[in-house]
Amino acid sequence: ALVLAYHGVADSAALVDDVLLAAAEQAFELDSPGRTEAEFAALLKRGRAQLVAEADALRTLLEEILPLQRSLRRFLETAAKKDAHASTRSELAAQLAELVGPRMLTDTPREWRQHLPRYLRAAELRWEKRGQRNEAELAAEARTAAARLDHWRATRPPGTPWPGGVVEYRWLLEEFRVSLFAQQLKTARSVSAKRLQQAWRNAMASA
Repeated sequence: ALVLAYHGVADSAALVDDVLLAAAEQAFELDSPGRTEAEFAALLKRGRAQLVAEADALRTLLEEILPLQRSLRRFLETAAKKDAHASTRSELAAQLAELVGPRMLTDTPREWRQHLPRYLRAAELRWEKRGQRNEAELAAEARTAAARLDHWRATRPPGTPWPGGVVEYRWLLEEFRVSLFAQQLKTARSVSAKRLQQAWRNAMASA
């Protein structure tokens, strides 16, 4: 069922790799590898015991993510044929591409993975609310916040590692979109345009 829902994202081998790598990251304490052979062996044993459970948890997460992304993709494709709401459609398509891809689990930091379904629901709610009176104003706020990250990324060679502050900003941006377009889903962090601006200043200072 997951492979079928993954159709259009990548092939099944990419799905398996993504789940296994993310499960290994969650199962093994990579930040504290141990200073002795005995400590390392103990960490390895503990991680192996958790590996299957972590993979199962990620499979459950994908059971939420994949139907949501397929539904949103269908909405956007249908609208494209009608040439409707081009600006909103373009922004949501770009957001969807950032959230869902061949390495969606491994490309998403562990603390943010559990929130992927909520970000997709928020995107879907934005689409449902398209054309409402304040949409243009909210969309402008989201674009301003996203433009900082887009500009920074455009000025770096492909594959450049992201500093921690930039990674943090990237996911706070998703929380900001939730706060703008899907308040009922609530945010994991307190976020506003002013807080995002300060987070970006902090990211650039530390970088």
